[in-house]
Amino acid sequence: MRETAKFTTKASLKQAKDFLLKLLAINVPVFLTIILLREDSTVQQWVSTSFPVYHLSNIIMLGAQQMLAISGYHSIVWFSSDIYHYSVFAIRILGGGTVFIGFSCLGLSIMWFFASVIIASKGKLYIKTIYILSGCLLIQLLNMVRISYLTWLMRDNAANVLPGITFFRTIQTDHHDLFNYTILLVVFLLIVVWFENGIIKSVKT
Repeated sequence: MRETAKFTTKASLKQAKDFLLKLLAINVPVFLTIILLREDSTVQQWVSTSFPVYHLSNIIMLGAQQMLAISGYHSIVWFSSDIYHYSVFAIRILGGGTVFIGFSCLGLSIMWFFASVIIASKGKLYIKTIYILSGCLLIQLLNMVRISYLTWLMRDNAANVLPGITFFRTIQTDHHDLFNYTILLVVFLLIVVWFENGIIKSVKT
């Protein structure tokens, strides 16, 4: 029994080590590249008009616009090079403040990290693919909810200032950060579900 337990422990440690090495190999080059290039204005402008970023931003904004329309609010969406130091999509309810979506608002980093965790773990490729796509779709749906909610908050606020939130009379944040924390929590729960509810065991190769 002791030999079996020792073997199981070694196997588990090896699996954990392999997983962490894969996770680092997938993430470190990507995030180093982002850090090195994110402050370059030429790169920022090129990325903002590139096919995936441009269209993903547009889809998120149009989705938020539809959510506002369902709620009875008419809004406009446009692509501008005057609002920020690189070109961005923006949305506002007529007479309200403007909400724009930059690179950090797209959820690309969190989607990449979520995908990398699933890729680095064991499991069949098609199951991983379905789970990654489902998770990324959920993240972007939440992103649409966030943008539509922020735009709604700014409906009577042409000064473009978001109201703050205070918890327990001491902890201060704003609605933008609150939604960021919500999305991070959702991703954490998705990862927990992947590891804890037998998904890996059931498709283990």
